[in-house]
Amino acid sequence: MKKAGFISLAVLWATLFVGEYLLMSPGTVPIGIASPTPDFWLEVDVGVALFSIYVVFMGPIRNLFNKKLPKITNFFQRKVRIPTALRIASLVVGIVGIFVFGFWMIADVLGGLNGYGYSLSTHPYLTTIYNTFGLNYISSFMKNDIHQSSVGAESTLFFSLALIFLIVFQLNRGIGTALKDTITLFAAPCLIAFELALWYFATPDMTWHVATFLSVGGVYDYGYRALSGGQYLVSNWFVLLVAIILAATRLPGLGWPSKILWNRQGKHVSSPF
Repeated sequence: MKKAGFISLAVLWATLFVGEYLLMSPGTVPIGIASPTPDFWLEVDVGVALFSIYVVFMGPIRNLFNKKLPKITNFFQRKVRIPTALRIASLVVGIVGIFVFGFWMIADVLGGLNGYGYSLSTHPYLTTIYNTFGLNYISSFMKNDIHQSSVGAESTLFFSLALIFLIVFQLNRGIGTALKDTITLFAAPCLIAFELALWYFATPDMTWHVATFLSVGGVYDYGYRALSGGQYLVSNWFVLLVAIILAATRLPGLGWPSKILWNRQGKHVSSPF
């Protein structure tokens, strides 16, 4: 079994195990305001349909890229030799991005429904980290207030930077491989872990927008949960769904149904990604 498949299986098994526990626990059962909205269930239907299409038509799509669009295939298979100094710098920036994102995610989870300011005031070690490692300067530069959810934009920015520079760090393995591994084996598990933790510590927030600037479909409430309304299209439930689907794309043997349906001769078809 390939390493990617093992990681995918482990992540999905852990997600299923923790999810079942959260569904059965009285304190975290998603009811009332925490209950998934009708729009989310529509997103689930669309997500499952797209994943099924991906599984069934994986073979023809790869054949299309290989035979009709060789330039795209060659681009994603290209290995880019990055100077060692640049790779080290990319790794450092990636780690910094992960650190900043991780800090705010922990603060968000520990703050629960009360927000970031509450978690920093009740957990002194978070305040120490915030001041010692210069996160206060970053927030000041971005004009963020720890008592508002505007730091969600900061978290998203640094998470995006972490992904970009981790991709750069892995370009020597191939552009497609770097993209695929970073998104499915790093980003997806990180998001799953965060969403499951949020589900445990602040269950009602699962129906809320991921960040204020992503309050699509609901009320732009400036970070106050009491003012929320509507059904947020980019909710925490939605992020959990997307992360699970991304992790599932690396399951071992996922390409066999398509190979049986579209490649009866058993010829191996390589992926451009």
